[in-house]
Amino acid sequence: MASKKWGGRESINARAYWKPLLPRPCCRCGRPVVPRPWLHADGWHPDHWPVSREDGGTQTWPAHAECNLSAGGRRGAEITNSARKRRQGMSGV
Repeated sequence: MASKKWGGRESINARAYWKPLLPRPCCRCGRPVVPRPWLHADGWHPDHWPVSREDGGTQTWPAHAECNLSAGGRRGAEITNSARKRRQGMSGV
């Protein structure tokens, strides 16, 4: 299921909402999310939680950038690996 690209006004609004409420626990690891101005985007993202955006989630919660990016990487790997398994299954290997 392809979803609309996240960003633009939605992302700006989510960051504007959460920034004054920090620190909050990261929705991925539970450690406090504190703005780190020396990092890109202050080192945090508004993450779709508890339901992923791919699954129709619209709520956000702060997450460390590294937690959010690694979760996205794991999800991308799951998609790639399941597609690879389906192709291999079709070829009879």
